[in-house]
Amino acid sequence: MSADSVPYSTGRIDRRHDLDALRAIAMLLGIVLHAILGFLPIPGAWPVQDSMPSSSMGLLLAVIHGFRMPLFFVISGFFTMMLIRRRGLRAVLWQRFKRIFLPFLVGMITIIPLNWVCYGVLAQWQQQRAAAQSSQIEMREKTPSSKPSTTNLTSGWYVAASGNVEAVDQWLDSGGDINHREKDGATALHGAFLFGKPETAESLIQAGADPQSKNNRGESCVQMLYAPWGITKTISNLVSIELDHDQVLAGRRQIARMVNIPPETIQLDKPSKSGNQRIEFLFAFPATGHLWFLWFLCWLVSGLAIVYALGRAAGLPRLPAWFSSTSFRYVWLIPLTAIPAFTMHDAVSNFGPGTSLGILPLPSVLLYYAVFFGFGALSFDAHYTDSSPEQHAQRSSPSGVIGLIMMAAGCLVLYPSWLYLSKQVSGPRTVIVLIESTYTWLMIFASIRIFACWFSRPSALLRYLSDASYWMYLIHIPLIFFVQYWIAPFAINPWIKLPIVCVLTGLILMISYHVLVRSTPIGWFLNGRRYEFRFSFSASPISSAPQEEISPNEPSSSIADRVDAGTDCDRDTSASS
Repeated sequence: MSADSVPYSTGRIDRRHDLDALRAIAMLLGIVLHAILGFLPIPGAWPVQDSMPSSSMGLLLAVIHGFRMPLFFVISGFFTMMLIRRRGLRAVLWQRFKRIFLPFLVGMITIIPLNWVCYGVLAQWQQQRAAAQSSQIEMREKTPSSKPSTTNLTSGWYVAASGNVEAVDQWLDSGGDINHREKDGATALHGAFLFGKPETAESLIQAGADPQSKNNRGESCVQMLYAPWGITKTISNLVSIELDHDQVLAGRRQIARMVNIPPETIQLDKPSKSGNQRIEFLFAFPATGHLWFLWFLCWLVSGLAIVYALGRAAGLPRLPAWFSSTSFRYVWLIPLTAIPAFTMHDAVSNFGPGTSLGILPLPSVLLYYAVFFGFGALSFDAHYTDSSPEQHAQRSSPSGVIGLIMMAAGCLVLYPSWLYLSKQVSGPRTVIVLIESTYTWLMIFASIRIFACWFSRPSALLRYLSDASYWMYLIHIPLIFFVQYWIAPFAINPWIKLPIVCVLTGLILMISYHVLVRSTPIGWFLNGRRYEFRFSFSASPISSAPQEEISPNEPSSSIADRVDAGTDCDRDTSASS
């Protein structure tokens, strides 16, 4: 990093339409990722569980999640350094405050509460739907023995939850109904799964119990494996069954293996000491929701500002261009990325980076994304401060074919290798994390290379999508909840359902952007520019747009050229997720 505020060359740097396209497509992938969650057969992963789940969709989710957010932070770091070099540190901090921090605060008091309200409404609707589906079974099976009593020793739920295999066998031999439901709709298998009793669970499953059967709240037996310790302990006290935390966790993981669920996904929180509850709340409570990336950007921009100021004060020279612009970058980027990745929660069992939704970012996750953000800043210096625009233009254009080969290697070699090693009981943890880090960087450089080759020409549609993507991502969660809930009961192939959910959600969001945001103060607040209201994909702002305004998502054009032309600049990918 340069010790001086050296601007990137005095010539013109043409607009990077490829990065505009990459940003637009990657933003739409964010909606796709959340749509996939509704189809995964993992209870608790998403508030809406589709009637046609597909475990194979987890592969698509992992492939995208493994590099998407790191790519955003690379591009964000690139344009943040570009703005610092051109306008100075103080101006950039003020601009980021307006385009990142203020939208984050507004979103925390509007969008996040809206998500919670919609979540509660859907939970109630799902409970009513599940109760209606089980009403006929309850009416048919209603007998004196079916009257629920959590302390009734003849209850299948109780004997299964107690872990007494002989009692379960006797209950079945005496005519106990494997599908008998308690008052709340719970079956015997619900009790075995909740308290982590693998022996009784195995007996019930062999007798024909269905792990996917649901109670009146819409909770399946499998979902009981994810019940918090506090709820589990409360229920055990009501029915006078003693539990041990570690035994319950071990039992649940053993049951998970029976039903083909990765045991590492089963976690059971321990009760915290009163002195640590506040700290854990700040780190663990999902207060920021899907806006966490904006909060991370505030931290990372502040960190870059400190490093930049210290570098100037100490007179440190910039790193040579080859350090970040040649293949040598893999030598230091992969192990540097692996260090924080290794310390992330479930670094071996879960593919892709972790998230931190708390008010305080988890240090490991923040450091992980700081690597990508910092590399983006170094990359700008390497590309635009060590050579003139003419020299930069003379460099050989990237090969899209090579980019496709790199992407294929990541998806067909690295990811399958990670899958195989992660399923081994004593898999090499260091190798597993290094493979994941290699995949992330390979996919990032492949994506940039592909888009630089085939999307370098201007496109009105992609430019419009780039403008709309910020709003679409911020507000898409409640909408996708209801679209998924509406389509969930239909017996359609999930790979057909997924595009329907994504296209329908995208169209509604696009209309809302054009009508409610693009030419309104909301659009000005988010993007720093205003457009005339028209039903076209115009990229021209209205003449009254404020000059000298550089919003958080300036993708590629020369700041000097844009300001000289009297137009406001676009958003930088830093405000995308």
